[in-house]
Amino acid sequence: MKLIVGSGNPGKAYAHNRHNVGFRCLNYFAKHHSISFDRRQCQARIGIAEVEGETLLLAKPRTFVNLSGKAVGCLVHRHDIPLSNLVVIYDDLDMPLCKNTMRHSGGSGGQK
Repeated sequence: MKLIVGSGNPGKAYAHNRHNVGFRCLNYFAKHHSISFDRRQCQARIGIAEVEGETLLLAKPRTFVNLSGKAVGCLVHRHDIPLSNLVVIYDDLDMPLCKNTMRHSGGSGGQK
């Protein structure tokens, strides 16, 4: 199983905020694969589905961004997910707008 977490802040007031890019990416992916966030677990809205033979757990923490580690840690432990199967989608204010990157560990450190 892979855990894909979209970072964001809960509530309508933050819906179009840059911090919510993780939520928006997960919403797009979920819609494309008919996955609904119909369960709550570990302070997160989750959806589980099989996509191309891989079981995916999609999660949108219901905590603010700076506290989302609590929800992520709980889900990792509850579902016994190795960290190599964890993907976190988030904004990085050190990166230019609309620029993206993938990293296997650590933060960007402002790298472009």
